[in-house]
Amino acid sequence: MSRARAALESLSIRHPEERDGSPRHDNALQWVLAKWAEGQRRTELPVSGSSMWPVLRSGDRIVVRHGGRTPAVGQIVVFLQEERTLAHRVIRRRGEGADFALRAKGDCTLVADPGWLGPERIVGIVEAVVRDGRRRRRPGLGGIAGAVLAFLSGLQGALAAPIHRLRVRRARAAGNRA
Repeated sequence: MSRARAALESLSIRHPEERDGSPRHDNALQWVLAKWAEGQRRTELPVSGSSMWPVLRSGDRIVVRHGGRTPAVGQIVVFLQEERTLAHRVIRRRGEGADFALRAKGDCTLVADPGWLGPERIVGIVEAVVRDGRRRRRPGLGGIAGAVLAFLSGLQGALAAPIHRLRVRRARAAGNRA
């Protein structure tokens, strides 16, 4: 099973054509194109975990817009990372147009996600949060508030990274002595 397929299955994302046993899509780009072909520009997905707390909480549902604009610094994107589908904030961007790459980080995590995200891994941009049955356009999902949160999140990661590396080195050294 491909990583993307496993990630999509973990979110219980199903396409109508999959009910009859036809193949699932292998990457985010194919999935988005399939949604466009179905006429869907937005999808509601469940949230689990605490990496984006308090903006996104376990049990929330997020409204994800597929395609269209390139994600900007400060916006929350849904993307494929190994065998999971994550929703994290964009903290850096390089490149223009279709040739771009993003760095993302959970607001409540110490370090940024590994590597750069290319367009082939982006599922969409979070537009709104559905909590307790109410759809809310949340502050921090873009604009000035999102850019400020991205800056603070990146600063937190920059300050925490040396401490994290030191802890990893100490743990490895302790493992070598045992």
